Amino acid sequence: MTFPSVPTSCERGGARAGGQIVDLAAPELAPEGWAGHARPARLAAPTDASIYELHVRDFSAADATVPAAHRGKYTAFAQRCTAGARPWPLPR
Repeated sequence: MTFPSVPTSCERGGARAGGQIVDLAAPELAPEGWAGHARPARLAAPTDASIYELHVRDFSAADATVPAAHRGKYTAFAQRCTAGARPWPLPR
């Protein structure tokens, strides 16, 4: 049995569950529109950054894909293929 390198890792590229190693420079793996995506402008100062905080409880308290015994607890991060572990969509 093999385990992903990150507990919340869920492979999307095949029938196996777990992590995978890929070449991030490979154009065939890039999301649609990635090559033409413009990088955001640099911030004038670090104080211009918006930083969001995630609380452990908020990560999984209402997530039905996490077993009830683990919701709102650190152990929710160790559950495989939950809604919180799914990749977020790219901004359009």
